[in-house]
Amino acid sequence: MMKNDNNMKMRLLVNVVLVILPLVLLLGCNGSTEQNNASIETQSVILSDDDVWPKRVIVREYMRGKLDSIIEYSSMAEAEQKLLQYISPVPEDSDGFVAQNFWESFYDAFSTVVLSHASSMAYPFDSLCLYANIAKTESKDGKLRIYSWQPPHFYTMSDFHNLVQYEWNGKVRCQNTSALFCEEDMCSEPMMEILSENQSECGTIYLVAEYFREWSSMAYRNFCTYILSEDGLSRVPVFATNDHEYKDAIGFEYDIPDWFDRANYGEGYDWIQFYDTIDKALYLADSESEYPYISDRYYKYKWDGRKFVCDGSTYANPFMHSSLCEYVCLMEQMETDRNKIRIDMLADSTFRYTAWKSGAKMSDAPELVINNGYRTKGDEYYIFNNDGYEYKVGVGEVVVTKDEMAVGRWKVVCNLWLCMEVLGEKNAYFFKRKMQLIDC
Repeated sequence: MMKNDNNMKMRLLVNVVLVILPLVLLLGCNGSTEQNNASIETQSVILSDDDVWPKRVIVREYMRGKLDSIIEYSSMAEAEQKLLQYISPVPEDSDGFVAQNFWESFYDAFSTVVLSHASSMAYPFDSLCLYANIAKTESKDGKLRIYSWQPPHFYTMSDFHNLVQYEWNGKVRCQNTSALFCEEDMCSEPMMEILSENQSECGTIYLVAEYFREWSSMAYRNFCTYILSEDGLSRVPVFATNDHEYKDAIGFEYDIPDWFDRANYGEGYDWIQFYDTIDKALYLADSESEYPYISDRYYKYKWDGRKFVCDGSTYANPFMHSSLCEYVCLMEQMETDRNKIRIDMLADSTFRYTAWKSGAKMSDAPELVINNGYRTKGDEYYIFNNDGYEYKVGVGEVVVTKDEMAVGRWKVVCNLWLCMEVLGEKNAYFFKRKMQLIDC
């Protein structure tokens, strides 16, 4: 009897092992696979610094009947020149798919060139970036460079591609950034721009601005903080919140038409978020919770040597003249053929008209300020009265009347002054090309 019981126990144990062992092996394999995939996604590549030239890159065919192109180059300057020749001119495209395939082939070739040799990190690629709408951003210490571009597509969500180059232990490396942004089943990358680097106990912290368009009318902007390691960029939480928590990113959603139309009726403005390099403070636009309406007031995060600290208050646009800082939100911003005009809503729900001479900045003393303005029924016009003159601000023009007779009519003109307030003339043209790619 004892022997039979032992045999039964042995058979039961064998059956249990036979059932559980495959499950253990299966779970083990799945776990191993996920770990390998994660390591592959985040793996960085050391770029070659050999002296073997020339090098070659294959540009795959982008339409039926066209053969792959082979570009041979002996330097990064020659590679840039030949890639410029390849995209000059861009093929005519009636349905969009040819252009989409063409640009995807080009961006793959550009990435291959960058990855082909360590010398690519020292070469600027300025002409190619400008012509091909590639946004390039670099840290001042020369250890980090990010390329961002948006391939042509036929959906409203913007899916940017990023190529990160960095220097670690004397070697130039590249990182696949897709794993940084994958959340659940959605893996979309934002456009990235390096704003600054700050020294801390854990090393150099890079402040990076990120832009992402969720659909045709909604966008998202982030401030993120990163550190470099052997594996590339990784986020570090240094934004101190009011509840004594630390975050590695702060940002907000906003309505693109609202942001776009309220400045020159289709120009947009570039002070949604920015970083003051002298004061080491970043400004993040305030957006109402119920509707993503940008007020042109800002939360200020100040670097204290270890972290970015916010006091929870909102501040006026720091580019404004000190006499104009009391307002609730920006309503309109425009330039006419005579002057620059800004309309703000004040705390009592009336409107303020401010005008500067052409060529002035918002930080200059204004030429004219009129308070107690109002909107007409239907919100077609803003009306302001000053010493017997009526200023009527509508879509595309400003009309000044006295005794019901028009004495002035100024057309709204489109130019670069809005973004030049922040970027300066040197970068304004490229910024407009970039924003047309992103938000138009």
